[in-house]
Amino acid sequence: MADARRGLRRFGMVVALMFVALVAVALVAPQPVRAATITINAGFDVVANDGQCNFREAIISANTNLPSGAMAGECIAGSPGADTITTPGGMGAITLTSALPAVTENLTITAVGLYTIDGANLYRIFDVAAGVNFTIEDFTLINGRVTAVADGGAAIRQAAGGNLTVTNVTFTNNVALEAGLTTDNSGGAVRFTGTVGTTATFTGGTFTNNRADNGGAIFAEGGGTLRLLSRSATDSGRDSGR
Repeated sequence: MADARRGLRRFGMVVALMFVALVAVALVAPQPVRAATITINAGFDVVANDGQCNFREAIISANTNLPSGAMAGECIAGSPGADTITTPGGMGAITLTSALPAVTENLTITAVGLYTIDGANLYRIFDVAAGVNFTIEDFTLINGRVTAVADGGAAIRQAAGGNLTVTNVTFTNNVALEAGLTTDNSGGAVRFTGTVGTTATFTGGTFTNNRADNGGAIFAEGGGTLRLLSRSATDSGRDSGR
């Protein structure tokens, strides 16, 4: 009987040690990165700890993986993985007061109902860093402008190494014009610098009155792939683009 009790105790100790080992493995095992969804609740264009989350603050939070402020209602922190910024219905439009921060981490931007971002005929709207995948859905991008030499993409400029996915986006009156010159740059609305294995995909949407010397609508360069699905373009300029 004593031997049996000792055997049961040993068995119980072995089971307990196995349980502890499994818990330890679970604690140290890498956890999957969960993407954050940042919901905008304000339409103005200012950075402040005011209990609201606007578009500019949402991009900063997605880039830095930090909340936009300590108050309730501020933008939540982004994640180390791909994040989503979404706008609820009825938000309407914003007019930029300065250029938006460059997008430096993989990001999807989507709207419930068309949402308008106005570059005020002064600023590029989206600047996407190299190697970053960028998706935008159900937006209207108007009055973007760039004036630097050998530049382009007044609504979206995508640097090399990332994929660009554009769905149901309206591009209107976006202009790439060199300051003080009479000739335009490349890509009035969109400039995509592709590399082997990257793709720019456009589905639905329209391009109207976007101007540049090369590619009034879209200028694509490099070794990537350009896919145009159900696009409507009525752009002006010497070259309305691809």
